Amino acid sequence: MAQDYYELLGIKKGASKEDIKKAYRKMAVQYHPDKNQGDAKAEEKFKQINEAYSVLSDDQKRSAYDRFGAEGVKGANGFKGGGGGFNPSDIFDSFEDLFSGGIFDGFFGGKSSNSSQQSRGEDLQFSLEISLEEAFMGYQTTKTINKKIPCSNCNGTGAKDSSSIQTCPTCRGQGKIRQTQGGFFSITTTCPTCHGRGKVIREVCPVCRGTASVSKPSTITIKIPPGIDEGQRLKLTGEGNASSNGGIPGDLYIQIHVRKHEYFLREDENLLCVLEIPYIDAILGTTLNIVSIDGKNITLKIPPGTKDGQTLRIKSEGMPVLNSGGRRGDLHIKISLIIPSKLSSEEKKLLEQLKIFSKEKANIKKQQKSFF
Repeated sequence: MAQDYYELLGIKKGASKEDIKKAYRKMAVQYHPDKNQGDAKAEEKFKQINEAYSVLSDDQKRSAYDRFGAEGVKGANGFKGGGGGFNPSDIFDSFEDLFSGGIFDGFFGGKSSNSSQQSRGEDLQFSLEISLEEAFMGYQTTKTINKKIPCSNCNGTGAKDSSSIQTCPTCRGQGKIRQTQGGFFSITTTCPTCHGRGKVIREVCPVCRGTASVSKPSTITIKIPPGIDEGQRLKLTGEGNASSNGGIPGDLYIQIHVRKHEYFLREDENLLCVLEIPYIDAILGTTLNIVSIDGKNITLKIPPGTKDGQTLRIKSEGMPVLNSGGRRGDLHIKISLIIPSKLSSEEKKLLEQLKIFSKEKANIKKQQKSFF
């Protein structure tokens, strides 16, 4: 008795198409002949799971199978050869279609098609230094860079003229060739003659010398969003080098560096700064005006008894959180007390009186503590 197709793929009878595809992919990776060379059992298992997937992935075949079993999908069931026969090329076709462009490109060299393979242009990268204020507000600038653009003389073909472009005689314009190995499986590889282009050039363009692109200065506009941080990268899609054979251009990456600020230090979305105040203000408390990163005046209350090194926080006065819709971090202010190195005779006299008063007050508290 033939094994149940659902059991072969390790799924239940009511599984969705997505579940069927996921189960098939998992088992196909496990039992693929390229990973199990010389293993006849793995090869047979691979044929079975492909046959099961071919039936269960097709609504009509699956319906017939659910009603009548394997007999219901024999004959005109989509397997070449009829009568429930099995053609190895069917396995390859369905398997390659499913995984084209995915993890099996290393096995098959990508899916064969009627169009030539087009390469992608190279990516470019440069660094841009900005100030902390520019990172806070957002920033727009222009920069001129040298990059490859399609050659205007040959319109990006790399050929002297249209008559110089011919269909590749090796792959016949496919860009890839298929070779049978072991009499069972076919392997698709990039055509060695045209390197996947599907075309060959008899006479190259005299300007670009067949590269299809030329290097020229190009001015680009850069928009930096508010809240960008040190080390982050911006990506400008399609602003890299042009492709050598009509493919899409590469991308441009901009590495951001933020200069150190005179007063503020950034930690993620928060800002930190040090504020020096006289020790008398820390003892008695006071109210001060400070300036935020965006130039706004902020009122800061210093509570009585503030200690040296104590940090005060002002909410939502830090850096913008990138792509958060306006949310901001906090401003943390570290207090540093100013203690004079020289005092006038009057100041010394007042401090001595304060010292005596402080000792008397401390003794009273000590006696109360001892009594209780």
